[in-house]
Amino acid sequence: MYAEEVAILTAKHLREHIQDYLDYVQQLHHDSVKIQMPKSIETDNLVGGVYNTKLDAMPAYAVDIISKAFTERLEDLWLYSYDGHIAGVVSGQDEVAVNRLIKRHEAAAEMFVKRHEFMHQVQSELGADFSIRQLGFTGAAYSGAELVEERDNRQVWMAGFRIDLIWIVSEDGPHQHG
Repeated sequence: MYAEEVAILTAKHLREHIQDYLDYVQQLHHDSVKIQMPKSIETDNLVGGVYNTKLDAMPAYAVDIISKAFTERLEDLWLYSYDGHIAGVVSGQDEVAVNRLIKRHEAAAEMFVKRHEFMHQVQSELGADFSIRQLGFTGAAYSGAELVEERDNRQVWMAGFRIDLIWIVSEDGPHQHG
């Protein structure tokens, strides 16, 4: 019921923190691969998603919720699990560098999820009756670098990552209408 706003709040919170995690990951590696802040973090793109981003708009992330299920009831507290992902894409002129870059972006986004297990109990900004209780990391995958453009002896490579995660959200429970 609240998937749209849960994704928006998560993307907003990710924007606030991702630069710190990107900086941390950058410090771990002593090479020429430079990690940039995502140019956008979207929430409105289930089909095709962030992988359709134009090359000059990368790096780009998306936060998407795919499904929802009832989890448990604790007295008057109803808990639901929302399943989805944070996805990201990057581009560059070198296959090896792009593969390294995407793994580093994934590492920073994974740090965000793991360090926000309790997500500060983020509540609706629109007045809806829910609170994000937890984030949980459930897995990650990479697309691997692909050559997507070649002009004038110049190559452009693209790669993506996806972090699967679960949101535990407390919501109002069922009611009998009057």
